[in-house]
Amino acid sequence: MKLVAAVLLFTATVVSAQDTSFSRLHLRAGAMRLPVTGHIGDDWRPGTGAQAEAASNVGPGELALGFGRIGWEPTSGKPSFSTMFFSLAWTADVVRSSRAGMSVGARLSDVFMNFNDVAQVIGLRHEEEMMISAVGRGHLSIGRGFDAFAEATYGSFRLSTKTPLASVTLGVGRDMAMPGWLRGILR
Repeated sequence: MKLVAAVLLFTATVVSAQDTSFSRLHLRAGAMRLPVTGHIGDDWRPGTGAQAEAASNVGPGELALGFGRIGWEPTSGKPSFSTMFFSLAWTADVVRSSRAGMSVGARLSDVFMNFNDVAQVIGLRHEEEMMISAVGRGHLSIGRGFDAFAEATYGSFRLSTKTPLASVTLGVGRDMAMPGWLRGILR
């Protein structure tokens, strides 16, 4: 989490001279599925999760802070667990029109795993790991500042071994002018 905060602070400092930075606020929320889970899939099956993100234009791209949560059910008698993702993402447009667009970038996530078996007193009940992912997102305007989006990520989950993890998220977003007081704080 400290690394995410340091990257955010550095990025905000570097681009603070940009006149248009932090002029827009984009809020997104969606349902998330994990089609690729690496060796975690040997013992657990992920459910459908949720993801929310607050983003703003910074320089030539977008900087976003996100939160996600997903539950995992055991397939081999191990305890179930849930994961919470706290993320920092940087994306830039590769295609953009007045109604649609596509962006690509990278996401750094701090992942907290909480095992749900209260009888498990020996062993690890909580674990924190890092995940680095490539991000691709397409969006289509659906009117009045709202858009529908589809996002795919593919990355490396840093467990005892590198574990591939892919996600697909479908949801809606809202684009608006950044409130002046918040823009002042961010700049």
